[in-house]
Amino acid sequence: MRMKFILCLTLLSGWCSHAQIDGSLLLGLTHATTSEISTINNPIEGSLIYNSTEKKVIQYNGSSWGAVGGSSSSWTMTGNTGTSSSTNFIGTTDAQDFILRSNNIEKLRLVQDRGQVLINQASVFNNHPLVIKANGADVLAFEDSSGTPKWHWNILGNGLNFVETGVADYVLFLKYGGNVGIGTSTPNYKLDINGSARIADTPTITTATKVLVKNPSTGQISEQAISSNTGNSKFFQNFQGRAYFYKNKWYTTHYQYGSSYQNWNTYVGNTTTPNYSQSNQSGMAIPANVTLKGFTMKNDFTSGVNGAQKINLSVLRNGAYTNIGTYSILGGSTNITMHSQTVNFSLLKEDLLVWACRSNGGSNELSYASLTFEFEY
Repeated sequence: MRMKFILCLTLLSGWCSHAQIDGSLLLGLTHATTSEISTINNPIEGSLIYNSTEKKVIQYNGSSWGAVGGSSSSWTMTGNTGTSSSTNFIGTTDAQDFILRSNNIEKLRLVQDRGQVLINQASVFNNHPLVIKANGADVLAFEDSSGTPKWHWNILGNGLNFVETGVADYVLFLKYGGNVGIGTSTPNYKLDINGSARIADTPTITTATKVLVKNPSTGQISEQAISSNTGNSKFFQNFQGRAYFYKNKWYTTHYQYGSSYQNWNTYVGNTTTPNYSQSNQSGMAIPANVTLKGFTMKNDFTSGVNGAQKINLSVLRNGAYTNIGTYSILGGSTNITMHSQTVNFSLLKEDLLVWACRSNGGSNELSYASLTFEFEY
């Protein structure tokens, strides 16, 4: 009999330990939505209720509903309600960085001892508010309000590239070392523009008598008038040779010799003015409209001088010669002498300036001469 009783107890115990529990017999809590809970009148401190909106059990702490146990410091997977931006936060309260990870890899770090955010495991760098470590070459991208990428930055082998996404690279390129390129990845100057450029605030030249100049002290570019002093717009041309001052005979430059050194030994008559030729006539071709202001002649005669030495200037224009003037050469000597003469004659582009020498009376003389013309424009 005793053995039968023990067997019955054993079977009854086994059946109870393995029997399926009826869920309807479990202790349940009242279900309510977040909005329904907010309308509960005079809840008792310590009351529990199941929030069907947030799918969690909450407790009344005497003033508000929150996490079970009276603490509302935890953050849920679906977000929290009843928070205060002045007191509630996610972060640390000790001297430790705050880190966000994805797939257990650090993506963002708030540095605890300075106002600095590190992206993509970037290293702390000075006190910059944001430091980004590139993903390969890519650094940062910008999308418009529709989510379409418009601009992005990437780091190439020699600098930072500003890209208009899908349109053009090197819209702006900052090369290592300080050069800046626009439309080029290889700027060789502080600013290197591959294309047209416009500087709106740079003065515009308003007249042909003004130029743009740079102030050497400030670097500012400004418009400045060209000086009206005509002495600042001069040039000179020199001719050398052996000048023939023959008695009552004109001799001009020889057409077979170059302009730097000539024999002035081509006979052109014995009248008051020379009879220059329409062909085989040497002279100086005038390239633009200028004024012949004057000349200086150096003479060094080979023997004693007598008679009156003269030089004639004329111009061949449109197939005809115009006499500019005949000038006396003073101070002829076997020593070097200099004689300057004012002319002030307007020459036109494609004129031919010619000259000839003679001696009125006296004897035939030969001079190692140098003739320098002064022009003004």
